[in-house]
Amino acid sequence: MTIAKGTRLGPYEVLSALGAGGMGEVYRARDSRLERIIAIKVLPDHLASHPELRQRFEREARAVSSLNHPHICTLHDIGHQDGLDYLVMELIEGESLADRLIKGPLPTEQLLRYSIQIADALDKAHRAGIVHRDLKPANIMLTKAGTKLLDFGLAKMQASDSGLVTSVTSLPTERHSLTGEGTILGTFQYMAPEQLEGREADARTDIFAFGAVLYEMATGKKAFTGKSQASLIGAILHTEPPAISTFQPMTPPALDRVVKRCLAKDPDDRWQTARDLTMELAWISDGGSQAELLVPVMAQHKTRHGVMWASAGFALAAIAAAILFLVLAGRSTSSLSTSKPVKRMTIKLPDTEPLALAKFGPMGIGRTSVALSPDGSILAYAAERNGKSQLYLRALDRFDAKPIPGTEGAYSPFFSPDGRSLGFFSENKLKKVALQGGEPVTLCEARIPHGGSWGPDDTIVFADSEGNNLSRVSASGGRPEVLSRTEDRAFYPEFLPGGKAVLFSIKGFHNPDYGHIAVLSLATGERRVVLEGGTNPRYASSGHIVFARAGAILAAPFDLSRLEVTGPAVTLIEGIRIEEWGAAQFALSTEGTLVYVNGGPAWIGKLTLVDRQGISKPLAAPPQAYGPVSLSPDGQRLAVTVVGATSDVWVYELTRGTFTRLTVEGSNYRPVWTPDGRRIVYQRSIGPNQFQMVWQLADGSGAEEVLTTSDYPWWPTSLSPNGKLLAFQQNDPDTAVDLSILPLEGGRQPYSWLKTKFNEWGAAFSRDGKWVAYTSDESGQYEVYVRAFPDAGGKRQISTGGGEEVIWSPDGRNLFYREGLKWMSVAIQTQTEFRADAPKVMFEGPYLNVPGVSYDVAPDGQHFIMIEENQKQAPTTQLNVVLNWFEELKR
Repeated sequence: MTIAKGTRLGPYEVLSALGAGGMGEVYRARDSRLERIIAIKVLPDHLASHPELRQRFEREARAVSSLNHPHICTLHDIGHQDGLDYLVMELIEGESLADRLIKGPLPTEQLLRYSIQIADALDKAHRAGIVHRDLKPANIMLTKAGTKLLDFGLAKMQASDSGLVTSVTSLPTERHSLTGEGTILGTFQYMAPEQLEGREADARTDIFAFGAVLYEMATGKKAFTGKSQASLIGAILHTEPPAISTFQPMTPPALDRVVKRCLAKDPDDRWQTARDLTMELAWISDGGSQAELLVPVMAQHKTRHGVMWASAGFALAAIAAAILFLVLAGRSTSSLSTSKPVKRMTIKLPDTEPLALAKFGPMGIGRTSVALSPDGSILAYAAERNGKSQLYLRALDRFDAKPIPGTEGAYSPFFSPDGRSLGFFSENKLKKVALQGGEPVTLCEARIPHGGSWGPDDTIVFADSEGNNLSRVSASGGRPEVLSRTEDRAFYPEFLPGGKAVLFSIKGFHNPDYGHIAVLSLATGERRVVLEGGTNPRYASSGHIVFARAGAILAAPFDLSRLEVTGPAVTLIEGIRIEEWGAAQFALSTEGTLVYVNGGPAWIGKLTLVDRQGISKPLAAPPQAYGPVSLSPDGQRLAVTVVGATSDVWVYELTRGTFTRLTVEGSNYRPVWTPDGRRIVYQRSIGPNQFQMVWQLADGSGAEEVLTTSDYPWWPTSLSPNGKLLAFQQNDPDTAVDLSILPLEGGRQPYSWLKTKFNEWGAAFSRDGKWVAYTSDESGQYEVYVRAFPDAGGKRQISTGGGEEVIWSPDGRNLFYREGLKWMSVAIQTQTEFRADAPKVMFEGPYLNVPGVSYDVAPDGQHFIMIEENQKQAPTTQLNVVLNWFEELKR
């Protein structure tokens, strides 16, 4: 059967077909009640026509729908209409594991991450009494957020008492035939012996199938094969597959043992629970198996030669009898072979000094944290120390790291070509420090920097997003020269060999997957896009551009002479940490060492309600790239920016859980409600250096109205209590970020309210309109201040240890602001004179710091709308190192 577009099944409107097969048809559809896109599977006649099976199907569907796990496809609803039985499921965007395995085996770190997720999902189902019974690569989807398991408890049903059906082999819609020369139906290749023998299946049956899947992920080959159904069944019942290490010699031995135990013929000899299996895989992932793996590496360093041992990973608690050493070396020109083995290791940072991934300052999102010297022998990284970032140096052939004096608050380090100096950013300045000692030296102002690169001519190119500039300055200091002013922000420049051209990222505001990678010729000034979608480009001597996209590291072949990409990009490592605005946490050395951080996309968030004690309750809105939020005065609606290829303002109704799109033209950002709750003000970008402030009725009726226009970016931040004045911040090429006022009556002529050489942003009117709170970096770090309005007199500092994103409580008696990952409250008195008490911590949390204001307070003054990280992560204390990584690019 084929269902036409526009057909309604209950509240669901069919939009398009997704797939079809003998076991049903799947359609993309829209839930008209919740305004969300879902998937509908129409069940086959041979299942739907039998009342007994339908009743059992409904019971199992109810059980599966109770499973709430990030790596299990959510079943929302079941229904029956016009003779059709259907399932309503979460719509998953991605590729199946079966499709991914066509390209070959998975890298070890990716394999372990995915397998842990799958095993944890199985454990969740097993604890609920649900056995999958048809686990196979076709039933596992790979998404940006990880894996998703499909069709729990529905994949295979036992015969009914009436004998109507002996089995329903597969409910999922198969997109590819699994039959062909030398193979049998795909399901058989993952069946446990007890299934083939007609015995009862239990959780250990799933564990056998999991072992077969894990084997295929590691080797790219099926664990059991046969030229006929009989020979395949015989292989499963009586033979053992070759060890994984036969095909992948660098595989940790412990992983081989895990798979072997999963594939035991007797269920009693297997792992007895998926929980135990999950813990074992997590132990391997953390490096627990590496004491069993000693791989000799020939290393030469300057004038000495020797044989050392390299490990694929190590932890602080490494077994004393198997201490592993690694010496990175200069490469001898008399080497007998140009091919070098690829080696992997991990570096464990102290728990008290994790990698500095927290967002320090309002424009501090998107800062990189790691750098490698050109010869790959020295690692520089920013770690969090006493609440601030601090730069550290570590030789890769040593176990100790040392802080660099004078680099408190530093971020985005990069090496000089000779490896003797380090450039970095701190206190709105570009600085450098000599590694042999001495105090850091300031080179120039850099208001909102996003990365730098040190060229062979001893100049530094850096991106300053305050004016959308790509600028160059002498490494001795001086006045920067603007090389290119982009129509959107520039990020993460990288000198190409020879120093005559620069790679960099543009666009990708908050959501780097929609950015571009461009190249700029320093001789001609010509600039052009060479890759669509990506960030943080780096050039590899193998002849590739290495960059980040969708939480992964990719490489594309690149012709240096023509400055052109010459072939498709290939994904090499998935699950790396990427911050908002696309700061991918990886570094490359000239000779081929790679350092990277796991974590995935950090800009994907979910809306949640948090009280003053830090207790959170997620809202029903789906995780996605959210920008600034603004709660309506009555607390019933939330205006929020959703960032994709463009950014748009949406209105979310908290009680109904529905999203309505408000804007459709241009790129729109930073919504603010009017005090009467009737309108929403927002910024719109309509072209290169063309910005508007617009307002519109919140219900979407009527036409938009442009309030004012500008050649420089500006954001609305607050309206006066009477709704007659709009406070906004505007970038100025001469005085950084300033605060201005736009009267909403009369001629609507904006005027400057606070204009200094420092950055002032985030102005917020008090509830009586007599004071304005804002953030400034005049002290060298961002702090919260209050001034009288309208004369801008009587400045008071509110925060004491740094602060940003300030808002007033609804009753005007408190100020709230962010200090790093802490949310602070300050009691305020404004009746007779202004007085502020000492700040107090309300709560801490993994909440995103998006450009603008990323939270708002409810009318009761006790709850806050926040954007929580979609995947909560512990402080990052592990760096992954790959030696001779360029060898993988040559394959």
